[in-house]
Order: sequence, then C-alpha cells, then structure tokens
Amino acid sequence: LHLLISGAGSYETWRAWVLSPDIAIAGSVATLALLAHMWVGLRDVLLDYARPVAVRVAALAVLAGALVTLGVWLLRTLWMGGG
Repeated sequence: LHLLISGAGSYETWRAWVLSPDIAIAGSVATLALLAHMWVGLRDVLLDYARPVAVRVAALAVLAGALVTLGVWLLRTLWMGGG
C-alpha cells in the first residue's frame, strides 16, 4: 500500500524502505510467525504419517534444520539487505 501511494521510485528507494527498522521489525515478526505455522503444520503431518519412530525423528530433525536455515536466511536478508 505504501509503495502504491508514494510510488516505487527507484530500486534504491524501495530497498531503503524495506530495510527501514519499522518494516524490518514487521517483516521479522511475520517471518517468525510463518515459520512457527509451518513447523506446527508439517510436524502434525509427519506425526500422522511417518510411522517408524526412527523415520519420524529423522524427518523432524531435517524439518527443524530446514526451517532454522530458512529463518536465518530471511532475517539476515531483512536486517542486512542480503549482503
């Protein structure tokens, strides 16, 4: 909405807006909420369908590692501009 009202301008203007502290905080909260939602949903699917305990534990470990990696990458991108 902000970009529609004020106009995107240039890449530098858009990037500065995205990296501003208020947008970075909002994006961080949204990122953490999305990752928590993904964990709950995918964990429930794995608990329902991964029958052998070893497979279930391994799948949950891979899922946790993937979500942590994704979260670190997203938060790094929001706070440091990906560079």
